[in-house]
Amino acid sequence: MPTPEALNAIRQEIFYCTDEFLAIMNEKNYKHYFGSEFFTLKKLQRVPKGYPADWEHADLLKYKDYTTSYTMPDKFIGSDKLFNEVLKVWQASVPLNRFVQRAMEDLR
Repeated sequence: MPTPEALNAIRQEIFYCTDEFLAIMNEKNYKHYFGSEFFTLKKLQRVPKGYPADWEHADLLKYKDYTTSYTMPDKFIGSDKLFNEVLKVWQASVPLNRFVQRAMEDLR
């Protein structure tokens, strides 16, 4: 769960770099492993203060965290293909991780 400052920085990056963020989420491998929603326990009912409620992608700003999740199929567990599959999942997550890290760069 990001701090309020980090969450605001991520939301701001999404708002100002929407095309880039959507390209990450719509990339074939990302969608295959993570789908189009974030794995989250908490999501706001309304758009956060300071952002237009009528913005086309306002739902992207309602998340309180931007966590991905992937359930590895049983067929990979204990198989020779496990390492390669884990590597593929990790590679699919890299663009989102870089985007989030860049958003929080000024907080360090």
